[in-house]
Amino acid sequence: MRKKVLYVIIIIFYCCSSCTETKIKRTILDWKKDEIGCLGLRLDIFNNNLGIISSEFLGKSNNNLTNLLGKPNEILDAKDGKLYSYFVAPGNQCTDNSFDDQIDVLRLAFKVKKNKVVDIHELQP
Repeated sequence: MRKKVLYVIIIIFYCCSSCTETKIKRTILDWKKDEIGCLGLRLDIFNNNLGIISSEFLGKSNNNLTNLLGKPNEILDAKDGKLYSYFVAPGNQCTDNSFDDQIDVLRLAFKVKKNKVVDIHELQP
């Protein structure tokens, strides 16, 4: 009887972990599909998973960041590092493909110092 219970627990754990892995892969694919934030997929991901995003990338390398999320929409100079900026919501970039003045678009910014993500914050319009 104890063996059966153990097997059931193992099967449930395996199924739950594979579901989570599938959800993570789907989320990353959706993020990459919405390259400049115009489809609304990034906004949904941002609204529902900001805590997960923060815990996943803090302290990791900038290569890990770009491998998972793709090339940043902007790389900005910061005081003691760089900001890797990703458009999250629709803005000017959706109507005229211009990235010159994106003050009015919500962005997710990863501060990178010495090739490590040291801070994550949103840049509000």
